[in-house]
Amino acid sequence: MRHRKRNSRGIVMLDLAVVAVLLVLVVLIQVAVYYRNAEIRRELDSRKQMKWIAKAQELYFAENARYADRFRQLTPYVRDVDTFVCPVTGELFSLRIDDLGRYLLESPAGHGSILSGEPDWE
Repeated sequence: MRHRKRNSRGIVMLDLAVVAVLLVLVVLIQVAVYYRNAEIRRELDSRKQMKWIAKAQELYFAENARYADRFRQLTPYVRDVDTFVCPVTGELFSLRIDDLGRYLLESPAGHGSILSGEPDWE
């Protein structure tokens, strides 16, 4: 009879170890999904801010018949000057005017660009 009690304890310990390993795997998967979703959220926030800047450029163009080459010129058309700062890197978005008079807005985090109102991610 003593031999049976030792075997049943061993089986219970083995079951508990398997359950513990499975719980650790589930937690690791959840952490990975959380961080991936956080990165996707930051990318979407970056793109949303770029669209706001593009809308500000279009409003500026409607009033001045040319695009703004500095963010300072766009401040009356946005809610907050933080719009010009990438939420991922904390750096300013890149804004350039080409020889044809079009603007190019680029994300410093590599989340895309907008050429005169046309995003490259849509």
